[in-house]
Amino acid sequence: MNLNASIIDQQVRALAGKLKDQFADRLNIKTDEPKLRSASFVLLCVKTVLDLTEDEAMDCMTEGGSDFGVDAVEVSDVADGEFTVTLFQGKYKQDLEGDANFPENGITKAIQAVRLLFDPASVVAENKRKRPPAGAPEFLRYGSCFLGMLMGKYLLGELGTQLETLDHRNFTQAKDLAEQNGEGYFQKAVTEVQSALSKLYGGQSVSLQRLSATFRRGDLIEELNTQPGLPLAQPAI
Repeated sequence: MNLNASIIDQQVRALAGKLKDQFADRLNIKTDEPKLRSASFVLLCVKTVLDLTEDEAMDCMTEGGSDFGVDAVEVSDVADGEFTVTLFQGKYKQDLEGDANFPENGITKAIQAVRLLFDPASVVAENKRKRPPAGAPEFLRYGSCFLGMLMGKYLLGELGTQLETLDHRNFTQAKDLAEQNGEGYFQKAVTEVQSALSKLYGGQSVSLQRLSATFRRGDLIEELNTQPGLPLAQPAI
């Protein structure tokens, strides 16, 4: 073991001993020593990279089931309408003399986590666009992003939360709702978009070219925003 690895290992072991009770209470890590050291390593990374206290770093930890391999999440304050999300995924090998690599499926899980964390319903809508079900409306090929936004609105309404407060603490609940009710959200969104298109065009036949252009304009968003619930934003298309 080289000197740098030895120093880090000492810090990890010290944190594991010092915060053992907190790891047990918050993350249900009790008698599993390797898992305790792995969580301690992630906490050390969070604390160091983000310059946080141990308590602040502990609040970022998500170690446990249904986390898509994301071990910690930190969401910054909103500034000028933007915020930064930092995801941590760590692997701490017990044999530090080894030459292990980060597993490829770990990266895949992290990408899935980002998609589901910020727009869990859009995954359903995009899959419908790629593989349209029988009898799907023509606008599906152009409007999956609109459907995804509406589905996200329904999901947030059922969660009783706002987008700003959707984070790792309610991530599992949001994912479960999206999986359980995704088809219902999709059908409701299709109905709402069909109604908005009907109002915009008065029920007349619309060419595919015009239909495609409709989903790049703001008037459809304005019509959809006349419905109760969270307002939608114009998607970047």
